[in-house]
Amino acid sequence: MTRTVEISRSFWVELETPYGIIDENWDRYKQKLERYVTEDYRVSKDLLKAHWCLERDLNNIPYERGPALSHILDDDMEYGKNILCIYRFVSGKNIERIESCFDRIEDKVRGDDFERLYQQISESGNKDAMVAMIQFFDPNVLRDILGLQYCYGRKPQLIRYSESAFDNLDSLKIDKVADALGVGSESYRPWHNFTHEEKFYVLIKRRLGDEVERQVDQNLEEEPAEFVVLLFSDMELMIFSEKKRIASKSLRIINEMIEQTFKENIDDEEIDEDMIEKHQFEDEGDGLSFTELKSAIGLARDLEDNTDLVLKGIDVSDSNLPNSPEILLKTNRGITKTLDWFEERDVNLLNHPDDVKNLIFMFEGRDFKLLPKEMSGNGEQEWIFRYDSKYPSEEEREEFESQIREFMNVDVRFEKI
Repeated sequence: MTRTVEISRSFWVELETPYGIIDENWDRYKQKLERYVTEDYRVSKDLLKAHWCLERDLNNIPYERGPALSHILDDDMEYGKNILCIYRFVSGKNIERIESCFDRIEDKVRGDDFERLYQQISESGNKDAMVAMIQFFDPNVLRDILGLQYCYGRKPQLIRYSESAFDNLDSLKIDKVADALGVGSESYRPWHNFTHEEKFYVLIKRRLGDEVERQVDQNLEEEPAEFVVLLFSDMELMIFSEKKRIASKSLRIINEMIEQTFKENIDDEEIDEDMIEKHQFEDEGDGLSFTELKSAIGLARDLEDNTDLVLKGIDVSDSNLPNSPEILLKTNRGITKTLDWFEERDVNLLNHPDDVKNLIFMFEGRDFKLLPKEMSGNGEQEWIFRYDSKYPSEEEREEFESQIREFMNVDVRFEKI
């Protein structure tokens, strides 16, 4: 079955893969390809089969890798460059994310040879061949892989919740979000959006320059850019970005877009502001008074008696000791007895809650750092609680937040710090 496949510099550079360098130095890279195929086996036989099927009958592919590659290059030298691009694209990508995207294209695969090959690749698990099939039958899904990989192992800058799920996500004018993010020389553009495992991803790309750069250490070519990823999951919004201010600005713009969506074509008398607020993702929310802050921090030391939380550490910036030193206490066994020891000597380290920089809890073997933060611009002093942890699962976050909410009487929000 003959099939047309886009193989170009623009296609692959968008996927952060160096087609241009491979093309310009093909004599050298052709030798690398031959070595990867026949000596190092870095390129799977299934990837060769996928390119063989672009021009030839699968039943006729030689058993030996070398002759198979030679025939593929005879058909079109671009196939060889494409194989190397796939090899580069796959490098470092998580197999589970590639597999989940590969599973989604099964209904789009056409042609007896390709359908048979799809099943073979499903059994072999060769991720380079999976990427080839995705490129051949639904190339846009390669962008899904790049977006999923960007979020993999990375902490979101912000996580926020709404009271009601916003079902009309496609109505959000993401191009306006991208435009509003641009400041001065910074340029943002909507790059891709997709749904994966019932979560809606929006990728906005920030260009860092107009030219393609070459990284000498790896001899790579890529479009200089960084992503802002908006991940909507029912009533939760995660924002992945390189900078906190970009995440905060994105949150504000999204809430504005949600409000605008509800207000379009509605008379002012019919607008239900409460309904709009329920669909927006909370920003700062209501702050705590000094009395509420003091009560919450006072309760923190007694959590061990009621929960599985252990107060593992505190950092107090200004203690009531001679010369007011900063006090940092931390132990895996908990610091409650240490605080008691200080109190027996008339030193209450938690008596001035506005001097508490952070509280560290251990919960189910993981550290959670809780930070009181004073809100600005509200006229009166108010505080909110943020927390951070190293790669907690969604279930761990929800359980930790529930425990804190129940026993400290405060809401806390996950935020990369």
